[in-house]
Amino acid sequence: MNILWVGAHPDDMEFFVAGTLGKYIRQGHKVSICVAARGDKGSHTLSPNEIAKIREEETVEGAKLLGAEFLGILGYPDCEVYFDRDLVGKMVDVIRKAKPNVIITHYDKDYMPDHNAVSQATVAAAFHAGLTNFETQRPPHKPAKVYYSDTLYGLDFDPDFWVDITDTFELKMRALRAHKSQVEDFMPGHFLASPEEAAQIWSRFRGLQVGVKYAEAFKLVKRHMRLTSINLPE
Repeated sequence: MNILWVGAHPDDMEFFVAGTLGKYIRQGHKVSICVAARGDKGSHTLSPNEIAKIREEETVEGAKLLGAEFLGILGYPDCEVYFDRDLVGKMVDVIRKAKPNVIITHYDKDYMPDHNAVSQATVAAAFHAGLTNFETQRPPHKPAKVYYSDTLYGLDFDPDFWVDITDTFELKMRALRAHKSQVEDFMPGHFLASPEEAAQIWSRFRGLQVGVKYAEAFKLVKRHMRLTSINLPE
């Protein structure tokens, strides 16, 4: 089975879904990762181009640690990702390239506008990707299901599904640590907490809800998708 994560920023995968994607990979499935924005606002000291280059390298390393295929960064500036025809068209082409059975993306009511735009565009593209007359560089592909990942720290998010990531939590943390520019510099001041501590508390909180040590939470997009038996991993 093919799984595609579509995120807004270079470190979103590690925060929101790395434990689940790691579990898929350990079960023998293929996971692909696409990122919309360059991460160019993620520094207090480096220029946009300098930090964007570093963050792309960190994203490659995070995907490598997980065992996922990195499909690239679409190249939007941080804080300038909008739900429009350009973004939807690029997402359609990404979906057709990855040929996923399952797509996971942000919830469309998260704290960050870039997340919300990527969410809306991905859900739209999941439908458009199956239309023969929606032309891109690749032939049509229709995914079976789309899931929303948790919001940051679970705020205003009522999950449908929880994935036990106890066995892959340390893998999640190793992938997160690959983003040294964020973990060691930018995010501690940005979120007023250690990123590693925040990820642990957040995963533990979701785990407590379902009686496991660590978990990640999701919602099924219940719209135009085919509700097949293809699900998140147990």
